[in-house]
Amino acid sequence: MNNVKVYVIIINYNAVEDTIECLETLYKQRFNNIQTVVVDNSTENRTLEKIKRWADAEWNSEIKTQYPELVFPLCNKPITCNVISENNFNKTTQISDELILVKAKRNNGFAAANNIALNYIKQDNSDYLCWLLNNDTVLSANALSKIVEFYNQNKDCHLFGTSLMEYYERDEVQAIGGLYDSRTSKLKLPKNNKDFYHSNLIRYPNGASMIISKEFLNNVGVLSEDYFLYFEELDWTLRAKHLGYKPSFLHDKLVYHKGGVSTGKNSELADYYFLRGKFLVTIKFFKNNFLVIFLLSIFAFPINRILRGETKRIKILFKVIKDIYGWRLKGKPLKRF
Repeated sequence: MNNVKVYVIIINYNAVEDTIECLETLYKQRFNNIQTVVVDNSTENRTLEKIKRWADAEWNSEIKTQYPELVFPLCNKPITCNVISENNFNKTTQISDELILVKAKRNNGFAAANNIALNYIKQDNSDYLCWLLNNDTVLSANALSKIVEFYNQNKDCHLFGTSLMEYYERDEVQAIGGLYDSRTSKLKLPKNNKDFYHSNLIRYPNGASMIISKEFLNNVGVLSEDYFLYFEELDWTLRAKHLGYKPSFLHDKLVYHKGGVSTGKNSELADYYFLRGKFLVTIKFFKNNFLVIFLLSIFAFPINRILRGETKRIKILFKVIKDIYGWRLKGKPLKRF
C-alpha cells in the first residue's frame, strides 16, 4: 500500500494554531509515505517561522483541541522541514524534506495557493495522490490509510472526497459532498446518503478534503484561479466531467472540520466571492441559465439581506455585477474585494 505517495497540500491564512493542530494529527498517521506542502497566504510575515519551530520541537504554546486523543501525545519531532519562497519553490524540481513551507508572494486565493504546490507535484514521475486539505481540520488516526486503500480498490477513481464531520459535534455529519443545481446555481451540503445519492443534481467533492490522482492532475490540470474563493472544486469537477472523470466519495469518519475559519462565517468577503462564483461558474459551464440566475440574484440577494438586517451588504450585488460585466467585455481579471 505504501507504493503510492501522498502529497498533502494545506493552505494557511492567519491561523497557525489551527494548522499546527492539523499537522499533529497528520504526522501521527499509520500511513507515512507522505510529503506535506503548506502554502502560507498570511498577512503576518513570521507565520512560517512559527510552524518551523513546531517542526523543530521548539513550539512551546499549548495546543488547544477538542480531540486530545488524536493530538496527544504529540508526534515525533524534529520533522525535516524546508522553508522556501514561492519564487525559489517555482524553480525547484525535488525537495526531500517531509514538510515544505512556502511563503506565497501575495494572497491570490485558494486555487492559486494550491496551484503553487500542484505545479511542483506535477514534476514527480512516480505514482501519487494529492490531498487538498483545509488547515482547520483534525484527522482520525487511520485517515491516510483509508484514503490510499480506497484508491487502491478503485483504480478508476481519480477524483474523490471524504465526508466532513462537525468539529464541535463529532458524531454529526457536516457534509458528504456537495450538490449543485445548475438551474438556480444553488449549492447544497447534504448530510445523509439518501439526500445525496437520490438527488439528480451535480455531485462534487468538498474542497476542504479532496483527493486527486496523478492521472487527473496531468489530464485535467490545476485549479482554475478565476474564483479566488468558493466554487473551485465544482469547476474542477465540471472540467473533469467533460473528460469522462466522475467523482467518488469516501464516507468513513476521517476528517473533522471547523469551517469558516479563513473567511469568517457570514462575512462580507464570503458574500462577495460566493455571489461572484455563482455567476462565473454559470458563464463558464451553463451559459443558457445565466439570465435566470442573474434575475434570481437581483431579487433574492437584496431581499435576503434585508430580512437579515444587513441592508448595507446590498451594494455587494452591484459590485459583483460591475466586476463580471467588466470581466466579460474587457477580458480583464476580476477585481479583488
